[in-house]
Amino acid sequence: MENEFVKIRNMGDRATFGITEGEVEASEKIDGACFSFYVKEDDGTLVFRSHHTVLGGGLENGAAWKLAVQLISDAHAKTPFKPGYMYFGESMCKPHRIDYGDRIAPFYGFAIRNEKYGIYIKNWKEIFSAYNIPTVSTTILHDPTVEEMKAMVKGPSIINPDKMREGMVFKNYELQKFAKIVADEFRESSKQKIKPINQECKILDETPSIVDTYCNYARVVKRVHELCDETGMSLGMELMPKIAPIVRADILTECIIEISEKFGNMDFRKFNKLVAASCAKHLKHLIES
Repeated sequence: MENEFVKIRNMGDRATFGITEGEVEASEKIDGACFSFYVKEDDGTLVFRSHHTVLGGGLENGAAWKLAVQLISDAHAKTPFKPGYMYFGESMCKPHRIDYGDRIAPFYGFAIRNEKYGIYIKNWKEIFSAYNIPTVSTTILHDPTVEEMKAMVKGPSIINPDKMREGMVFKNYELQKFAKIVADEFRESSKQKIKPINQECKILDETPSIVDTYCNYARVVKRVHELCDETGMSLGMELMPKIAPIVRADILTECIIEISEKFGNMDFRKFNKLVAASCAKHLKHLIES
């Protein structure tokens, strides 16, 4: 069963074209760990997952998931969730880039997918609410302009007004299209926090500039947190063999079109080496911070 939530592209990506037509659901993008669950058809038991990882063998009792698993399990014990659906949300058990404080719930639902038809359903929030499961806040827009959608990114978090929003997610259920707009402070192609790698590498093509732009601190930190959450590994340099390939694949999947439009020559062999070097610097910086 494919469990991962659809890859949400940045507003303006080709996959988002047409999303503003008709009814659009807007919700705050919160900074947690991707978390999903479903009910087994044969025995009615819950299966917890993060991306492609099954949270079993004790991993579900780790700090990143324990309270979220408990919340959902307690709700399921009272009134079982229906099989045939994938329930998506964010586990907020561990702070990542944003620490929302003590007021935050351990889990916030944000979508439900009908697995038979492979579509995300419009009444997902009503279903979570019936189980007393917290959900992300939503606003319904009608034929919004891109400017109106961008304006929603600015402002305090609904969860904790003392914190700023990471961004907004937009869903058009009629077209099954999804988009995100991330605040400048959290963009994964924003300004580096440490010395750019191209100051140390004398390469004549644009590969170093590409790495400086897209393999930045925000992107690496996000993937490190995800890796620790999903594997139970501790934060340390021993993550390097795993994190560099993950970040490399993420850049090429998420940004290759933008890279092709903004930059000229790119040497993939150099790209791989520079991404690994940049990941090592950012990981070391995160460990020491």
